[in-house]
Amino acid sequence: MSGAEFWLLSAVVLLGALAQASIGFGLGLLAAPVVALVDPTLVPVTLILLATGVTATVLVLDRQHVDLRGTGIALGGRVVGTVAGAALVAALPARALAVAVGVVVLLGVVATAGGLTPRPTTRAVALAGAVSGLMGTATSIGGRRWRWSGRGWPAPVCEAR
Repeated sequence: MSGAEFWLLSAVVLLGALAQASIGFGLGLLAAPVVALVDPTLVPVTLILLATGVTATVLVLDRQHVDLRGTGIALGGRVVGTVAGAALVAALPARALAVAVGVVVLLGVVATAGGLTPRPTTRAVALAGAVSGLMGTATSIGGRRWRWSGRGWPAPVCEAR
């Protein structure tokens, strides 16, 4: 990796981390495509590790708003989704995986733009965790689905999840 590539990745990761800390998503969404173009071997592990640090920081800062029950449900779903995401990465050729990811992201955009706002039920939170785990493992873009399930909750509770 050249010095220019290093500084480009550093800047993109910084911007993504700032977005992640302020609105609940952004690190994977902004950094994953650039990192994959510069060095595909860094995706998804490097971004997952970086996102863990950002998430831990937000958790510490918003600890008074953490809903432990909801977080446990979402994390349970995330474990299932992570296993499914790892199976997809192992089973699908890179092109098929890229198409599948693109379709899922577009469906999420259409659902959000169409005003779909699921109630934050146990099932919705578990499903959001599962989709987040699947997408996070397969692409390093996992947080948006989790954030989406929290619409309708006060922002600090949603962000702390």
